[in-house]
Amino acid sequence: MDCKIFVSPVPIEDVGKVWDRCKPHLSRATDTSGGRETILTLYSKIKKGFTVLWVIMVDGFTVGSLTTEVTDWKSLHVSFLGGTDMNVWLPELIRQLKEYAYYNHCTSIEQTGRKGWLRTLESYGFKDQHYSTMRLVLK
Repeated sequence: MDCKIFVSPVPIEDVGKVWDRCKPHLSRATDTSGGRETILTLYSKIKKGFTVLWVIMVDGFTVGSLTTEVTDWKSLHVSFLGGTDMNVWLPELIRQLKEYAYYNHCTSIEQTGRKGWLRTLESYGFKDQHYSTMRLVLK
């Protein structure tokens, strides 16, 4: 089955045009971030230009969204990613992220996420970095 896959960063002036279609995918990701981010703070970072919103479309339907930042250590960081039918569009997403990273003089791509992501991303060359986030909850 051939389908048309479109993956692209969204220009900051167009964020409002696609936000309602991207928000549900990103909300699922921010809701499981352990309080690290909310959908409102993420939107604020996007609108201020600190974070880049990406849209993923298959046959004209928005099926996924993600956010990225270029770090001080020249890595393209995928901070939040969500969507459906990932097996259809993930290869194109990885290709586009590599191109974007090269364009921005990055030397790597990294993703923050649940440990289950590693199983999915290992086939694309991603490796576990052997460090963990530890948290002490204060009451």
